[in-house]
Amino acid sequence: MGKGAGRSGASNIYWRNGIAWARVQIAGRDIRRSLRTSDRTEAKKRLSKILADADSIRFGEGPRHTYREAVTAWARTNFGGVKPSSAERYKTSLRMLDPHFGDMHLDQITRKEIGRYVLARKAKASNATIRRDLSALSRMLSCAVALGLTETNAAREWDRSVIKAPRKPFVRIDQRSFDFVVARAPGAFGALLRFLLATGMRENEATILRRKGDIDPLTGQLTIDGKRGVRTITLSPAALQIARSAPAHISSPFIFWTPDGGRYKTAWSIQARLCASAQKAAQREGWAFRRFNIHGLRHEFAIRWLENSGRLYALQRHLGHSSIRQTEEYLAYVAPEIAERVRAET
Repeated sequence: MGKGAGRSGASNIYWRNGIAWARVQIAGRDIRRSLRTSDRTEAKKRLSKILADADSIRFGEGPRHTYREAVTAWARTNFGGVKPSSAERYKTSLRMLDPHFGDMHLDQITRKEIGRYVLARKAKASNATIRRDLSALSRMLSCAVALGLTETNAAREWDRSVIKAPRKPFVRIDQRSFDFVVARAPGAFGALLRFLLATGMRENEATILRRKGDIDPLTGQLTIDGKRGVRTITLSPAALQIARSAPAHISSPFIFWTPDGGRYKTAWSIQARLCASAQKAAQREGWAFRRFNIHGLRHEFAIRWLENSGRLYALQRHLGHSSIRQTEEYLAYVAPEIAERVRAET
């Protein structure tokens, strides 16, 4: 920016065919750039960003980078090399974050600005959703720091305890309702539900299992590349038998396959529809059906593990929990004498 240029930027704007252009001087060079607008107010707004970048360069700070630049850079790293399901979750959060932060430079994303975002989002989203959005923002800013696009990560410093996401109490699986759904399930889906209840595996861990090579047929051992890293579990004889007896598809490599031979990517939604249909059928028959979600099978497995004299630390390793405290939450669902026994053995 040349000497004498006012901070209003009026002398740095000129017009060509009704379109605003910016003219600034950086290190003695005359820089001209289209502002891509015919609106005077918007032209001044866009010029102010260019002038701020020019000041940063002149004082040796380097150019400022925007939120969207950082998002693009993060995407090029495949979001840090996460699994496709995690990448999709990040993309969803980034779409929610963009209306608030999209036009900002990274140095403008402060704790105060994040607080404003949280207050605005609380009217439309749950605390759990907002926490996922902030996790995506924090991961993106961490990448930006690593790449030299910014110096700080305000999302990491922001205190998320003010938006705690309390867990809903778990309602135990009713065996009659579960068996009723399994009996109505098409193809290999019933076997998948039985396998999830018999193993406590996450949905996306079980749906990728292949008929050859993934499960040792002699020992029942299975290595899982899960949410918290790689772990090895040993299937019970009942779980191993479910996997062995699941009907095979003529061309699918998966143990639990979709009608076209692929793998289930949204098994939870299929299970929800089956539950809704089963509940109506149970009502017609005159008995009380209890609905459940597919992740609830994992919780039920854990409770039954403890009820059947299983140890807490072994359960933690089997489920792949990062903290024993997470596993201890299941003690609230067993009889007091069982909880006392488990604590005494821990």
